Amino acid sequence: MNEEHLIALINSAFGTVPKPEKDSITGCTCRECMEIREDFAGKQPEALAVDRMFYHAWDMGFFTPEARQYYLPGWMRLGIIQPNSDYSDAVIRTLGYGKGWDPPGGYTDVQREAILEFLKLIKMRGKHCGDLDFDIAWDEWETGSGSDLPDELSE
Repeated sequence: MNEEHLIALINSAFGTVPKPEKDSITGCTCRECMEIREDFAGKQPEALAVDRMFYHAWDMGFFTPEARQYYLPGWMRLGIIQPNSDYSDAVIRTLGYGKGWDPPGGYTDVQREAILEFLKLIKMRGKHCGDLDFDIAWDEWETGSGSDLPDELSE
């Protein structure tokens, strides 16, 4: 799948995810989580300043599952269009170590497909060959509990 089609798949898959309320972006009120809330509250991922997306790329673990489901596609798109940035690395870390981070009801089949296609693109680019974080994310979404994709999508 080429980059343009993957971005369209991500947009379609996550386009109906509701924007989280300010108090639902993070689960605590520490200084760092309050900064995240201020930076993200009421904004769509593509409306956030790129420096804020970059600054918070490694903070996805602080997001609630609902907020992560809403903002994750923004980092995925940035990882696609900026392959030499840390965006893909941060997404991979989140996807690999995110057990129990599923939103209520889990990810939809098309969202899982978009995530797996994102990982396939990253794998194809070769930057993460032999990378433990990537291998964990790949195993989780390609064959593990993070992905219940039909066999034809797991090839």
